[in-house]
Amino acid sequence: MAEIIDLYRFGEFAVKNKYVDEGKVKYWLIWVKRYSAMVIPPGIDKLSDRIGYYINNLSCEPKIEEWQVRQAEEAVRIFETVYRPALKKQEAEVNAKDPLPAGGQRSVNTGEGLD
Repeated sequence: MAEIIDLYRFGEFAVKNKYVDEGKVKYWLIWVKRYSAMVIPPGIDKLSDRIGYYINNLSCEPKIEEWQVRQAEEAVRIFETVYRPALKKQEAEVNAKDPLPAGGQRSVNTGEGLD
């Protein structure tokens, strides 16, 4: 994944929308960070295949328990199927209302305002 991921904002989003308890969100952020840093082999293009690849690799790690694999899968699925689409929708709305300035650059979206 080439884009910069604001894990703090994702954590806020997940807690605010009751996907995870505040006490467990730090573990979600660890799983999403690991997922985001993972190198996906060529040919794995579908989202379900990317998540499956990550989960399969995670489950092969000897120190990772089954409940941790389930927790990681839930965190990554919420990140990919709920948070990222909401962020992209928000960016599209901002871009539609505010075309790029003459210099062609816009400030980085922080994900603020996502509910």
